[in-house]
Amino acid sequence: MSLLLDEKEYFQVTQQQQPPPTSNQSPLLSSFAIMIFIILLIYVISGILAFIMSLVCFAYGGSINDKALGLLLAFVTGPFYWLYFIYNSEYCTRTPPPVYYSQPPQDYSP
Repeated sequence: MSLLLDEKEYFQVTQQQQPPPTSNQSPLLSSFAIMIFIILLIYVISGILAFIMSLVCFAYGGSINDKALGLLLAFVTGPFYWLYFIYNSEYCTRTPPPVYYSQPPQDYSP
């Protein structure tokens, strides 16, 4: 009785132990996974940009309560901050706060 296998028996044993490689993933599942990844990536990037914009809005006009609520919404809800940004007309106005133009501009014309 020999413990060593000849070449033919070795290949038969190794082929029985390892199943043939099969692809169980359908193309639809693969494209669905890619779409979910892209949606999550957009969600995360939009959330990061919302948080940065809420910090930038502290330099613009508006009440401090609106600014604090905007920061809180950006931090907690992420991309849904943009709904607050769009629909609240008194939040993050494009004019700087009144402290920057409290003195009237001087006329330097001759």
